[in-house]
Amino acid sequence: KENRYAYFPSFSFGWNIDHEDFMKDNNVFQALKLRAGYGETGNQEFAADAPLNVFRWNSYGNFAPVHSPNDSLKWESVKSFNVGLDFTIVQGRVYGSIDYFHKTTTDPVILQVASQPQPGAGGGAIYKNIPSAKVINSGVEATISFDAIKKTDLVWQLNVNGTVLKNKFDYPQAGAFPLILTGGLHGQGTTNAFAQAIAHDQPINVYYLAEFLGFDKDGIAEYSKTPRYAGDPNPKAYLGFTSDLTYKKWFLSIGAHGSFGNYLFNNTLMSALNISNIVGGRNIASQLVNSGESVANPISTSDRFMEKGDYLKVHNATLKYTFGDIGKYMKGFNVYISANNLFVLTDYSGFDPEVNVDKALNGVPSLGIDYIGFPTQRTILFGLNFSL
Repeated sequence: KENRYAYFPSFSFGWNIDHEDFMKDNNVFQALKLRAGYGETGNQEFAADAPLNVFRWNSYGNFAPVHSPNDSLKWESVKSFNVGLDFTIVQGRVYGSIDYFHKTTTDPVILQVASQPQPGAGGGAIYKNIPSAKVINSGVEATISFDAIKKTDLVWQLNVNGTVLKNKFDYPQAGAFPLILTGGLHGQGTTNAFAQAIAHDQPINVYYLAEFLGFDKDGIAEYSKTPRYAGDPNPKAYLGFTSDLTYKKWFLSIGAHGSFGNYLFNNTLMSALNISNIVGGRNIASQLVNSGESVANPISTSDRFMEKGDYLKVHNATLKYTFGDIGKYMKGFNVYISANNLFVLTDYSGFDPEVNVDKALNGVPSLGIDYIGFPTQRTILFGLNFSL
């Protein structure tokens, strides 16, 4: 209500270096362009009713408060800077771009406990800006395409893209302790348990867990007395790859992608496949067999169930044969077989390292928590195409 308008400037710059006189005798670059840009935007990707007094019907048939109004709520401000280089080399057969980016989000909007809920207002929570807090994302992106073979009957093109990324939450006033807890866990023994936090000088959704120290002589788990920042659910690097090969009337395309440097929390292993299931004749995870753990060991939240989330997945492969025109009426006839989600290379013990089940707490989404998530399905398609 009090912040309906804001000013968000932006500008960009480009320089075609290859057009300059000093590049006339250049034999390396067929194209070379330098780019830079800066902009500010208002991020309004939070609940549309965030500034309002909100009530909702609950499962008991009551009209229950959700959060209080905040007339002074304003947009998060996102300041972005990027500089990049576009290039073409090897007589136009290799081309791509490299970019550095730095994005800072200020005045982040977070659902917080209200210190003094207004009489008749929607409960003890309220969406607020944190004026001195920042979320900082920076990294490098690169895209390269390569015409490996370019002949009349044989064409092969490769495309590779990658991103190296880091982020952190900057809020010195919070000190060493978490500002907000999130990443709620589910299952027996996890009431009010959490796995992640928003904390100063840490990645967003950093794991905040007790350290698993092993089992004592009776097979009961031992843990550190206090939680610690245990790992990052955000990948440090992303990779994508495609290969398109055409030979006469045949066409083969393969696509793969992956991410690296992150950790996942296997909530399924902790709660649904734990060793106490043996008592009831139910399944347990294979890695718990002969682990030294007692069936009397109680379930407890710790970094024991964190696993590396690195993976490389072949997400698509298509093989096509084109017959061309058949008769007077059938044009461009071709048949194909296409497979999605062929296989994944990973050490993660769960179904799929890409599966994420949002376990938001305090209005803050979680990341990298796997709780009885369905794996990505594998499909194989046979088909034909033609026009009349």
